[in-house]
Amino acid sequence: MKKSFKKVILTAVCACMMAFTAVGCGGDSGSDTGNNAQTGQIDKAESLSGYYFATGGTNIYVNQKMEDVLSSLGEPVQYFESESCAYQGMDKTYTYNSFIIKTYPENDVDYVLSVSLRDDTVQTPEGIAIGSSKSDVTTAYGAGEESGSALVYTKDQSRLTIIFDGDSVTSIEYSAVQ
Repeated sequence: MKKSFKKVILTAVCACMMAFTAVGCGGDSGSDTGNNAQTGQIDKAESLSGYYFATGGTNIYVNQKMEDVLSSLGEPVQYFESESCAYQGMDKTYTYNSFIIKTYPENDVDYVLSVSLRDDTVQTPEGIAIGSSKSDVTTAYGAGEESGSALVYTKDQSRLTIIFDGDSVTSIEYSAVQ
């Protein structure tokens, strides 16, 4: 009984975490990927624009096929998957030494949902890393939209969120706008 209760709680916590990080959780999970006003879906091939993370000669865009990223980066240090709350299939998390990539499934293909930078050994193509100052960020990206302790930048179907503790960057995340 005790183990069963713990398993239920752990499953609920994991589901909540995935729901919190999944963009559009509870939204439409339509399968049409055409870029049209009726469905509101984006053509994935056309959405590889906007903000991107670059590492080891590989540019990683949100909405990019994860198989293309994996073929460039290789195996992650850690891998996790769970049933998607917003799509049919599995949400997947690929943890590398200095960044984490989360994916979403669509039509049996996994796409990059977000990239989170974990430490100051990696930086954005514009030179911003964890520990950078707010003035460095605004020099690189402009004023941005303020959201609590974060500056948010949106370009095409990508969002760049930079969180601060005082004047110092503590978190950088690229995410899909869906």
